[in-house]
Amino acid sequence: MSLHVPTILFLTVLVALLPGALLVFSWAQNRSHRSLAWWGAANLVGGTGAALLAARGKIPDFLSIDLANALLFLGYGAMICAARQFAGRRIDFRLLFGGAALWLIFCQVPALHASTVARICVVSAGVVVYSWGVAYILLRDRTERLASRVPAAAWAGLHGCICLMRIPIALLGAPISEADLMSHPLIGFLAVESMIQLIAMSFLQIGMEKERAEANQRLAAQTDELTGAANRRSILERADGLLASCRERNVSAAVLLLDLDHFKSVNDRFGHDIGDSVLKATAQTLSQVLRKGDLFGRVGGEEFVCCPTLRRLRPSLSRNAFAPRFPSSVSCPPAARSA
Repeated sequence: MSLHVPTILFLTVLVALLPGALLVFSWAQNRSHRSLAWWGAANLVGGTGAALLAARGKIPDFLSIDLANALLFLGYGAMICAARQFAGRRIDFRLLFGGAALWLIFCQVPALHASTVARICVVSAGVVVYSWGVAYILLRDRTERLASRVPAAAWAGLHGCICLMRIPIALLGAPISEADLMSHPLIGFLAVESMIQLIAMSFLQIGMEKERAEANQRLAAQTDELTGAANRRSILERADGLLASCRERNVSAAVLLLDLDHFKSVNDRFGHDIGDSVLKATAQTLSQVLRKGDLFGRVGGEEFVCCPTLRRLRPSLSRNAFAPRFPSSVSCPPAARSA
């Protein structure tokens, strides 16, 4: 069974444009998900370029070759920007427009522009660089545990590998004439692969943003808004797990309760803003003393609780480790300190 390449190209254009519009619509519902706007723009621009490519022979070559591939490069540049936006890095417009600009410069060389093989190799190499760039950015900035991150990077990397295969096939395979280019099986196969990649990446992009939003909501529900420490609900939930582990190991658990003396007088004499500063300074000081992983949180107005995990205490944690002190890095007014 042979693939009807024009039909496959038409479907690829639809698959690019429809998810692109949905991604932009999702961003419009929540403007904080800026990476979705970039992903959607990448699909829309790339889909427009694919539409011009599919119209090869029916429109001028400048539109179906020069502009079409420039839009494809621009779409991949937008993908790089989307990945950087998602990773919390600034947008680099050189990456956005660089590929398209280099392609337009390439088109000014008549000998290269007239060579089908040269165009395939240049476009393929550019797609490889962009796809692997997206995969690298997603894998490099793994500061959050997102289930969709690795599959998204894998899809981008696999797409780059498949596009890389186009280069030796074009160089070593049977010559491809201009007249048969848009009906060549290689073009049809790549169109099918691109369609699958667009669908997979669209779902994974939304999945990453959804997982990040859910993680932020869970963190907000477990964090005291003023001090940044764990709140009462989070402490009780984590303490249950710690006590269960202690019972399994037949060991004791230590709990340290802290109440700031004369805290009401601080609020009465200096105001609630100073009182809030004292609470923040206390939480920061205790966080610096405790080990990573120890339970610590605010359970009441001026009440805190500490519960070490089952690891052995570090030697640096002496009996006076919890003595009130205000490091130079802690912002606390002198008047509140003396109080």
